[in-house]
Amino acid sequence: MLVLHFVPTPQRAVAEMLRVVRPGGTVAATVWDAFGGMPSQRIFWDTLAAIEPSAKSRRGLALVRPMTLPGELSRTFLAAGLENIVEKILTIRMDFSNFDDYWLPLINGQGTLAAFLSTLPQGVPERVMAAVYQAYLSDQPDGPPSFASVAWAVKGTVPSR
Repeated sequence: MLVLHFVPTPQRAVAEMLRVVRPGGTVAATVWDAFGGMPSQRIFWDTLAAIEPSAKSRRGLALVRPMTLPGELSRTFLAAGLENIVEKILTIRMDFSNFDDYWLPLINGQGTLAAFLSTLPQGVPERVMAAVYQAYLSDQPDGPPSFASVAWAVKGTVPSR
């Protein structure tokens, strides 16, 4: 779950999943659709890239990873030899109690951006935070907004040997 877009060779990871699952068993995976299905991420990355041109390539790396485009998981499962492949979209809500609940994990959590923000010219991180804050609020009071988030999900059956 939510790992194949982070491993260096997802094809090898899928092949290993197939190897360890018994014939007739199910192999399944999900990945976030960060490019088109995670507005909470797009608010941050698009705002950052609009303010700081050096962030554009980093935005591309964050939003488009291997296995995150339509059909990639299915094609990888098929190439690995899995059968009866089904791909679906899963949608959840990501709820935040307020801006800090959204912002602090973003800059301090896994895949931390704090180090990148610290390399930017003086004043830019503060401008980014203020602009993201405005985009997050959309002229509404700070409070508990909720964003839909999409993941690609695929499953396949290990063939009889």
